[in-house]
Amino acid sequence: MVKIQKKFLYAGETTVEIVEVPEDSADAKKWPLWHSPSEEQTASSSSVVESAPPPAPSKKPGPRKPRTSLAAIPTQKARKLSTLDKSAMDWKAHVSSEPSDMKDELDANRRGGGYLEKVEFLGRVDGRREEALEASKSTKRRR
Repeated sequence: MVKIQKKFLYAGETTVEIVEVPEDSADAKKWPLWHSPSEEQTASSSSVVESAPPPAPSKKPGPRKPRTSLAAIPTQKARKLSTLDKSAMDWKAHVSSEPSDMKDELDANRRGGGYLEKVEFLGRVDGRREEALEASKSTKRRR
């Protein structure tokens, strides 16, 4: 498993998502690897600093030569993110940052049935309530 860094453009801001994926997956090949800031600091501090040779005697500045090539174009462009994708990404980040007891509670509620099951249940309850109301009206009329 490797961590990759996905960049998205949402509402004019660049959003970075760090995801752990299998090393041989398509996402691992598509997105750049993520390196923690502490790893970058240790890598930069471990490099050997050599003393630079003394500067050469300066010449008079002359006319500059025009550039013959353009600067490298960045290959990793932030892809646009929809509102639904951004919400799903934010929810996943929120759930992963919370303690595990919240995850257990969410899983238990998810197993209890979804929205459609709840709507069907409420419909059945309303039907029974109407039947009970009709039955009580008919008994009142008989008296």
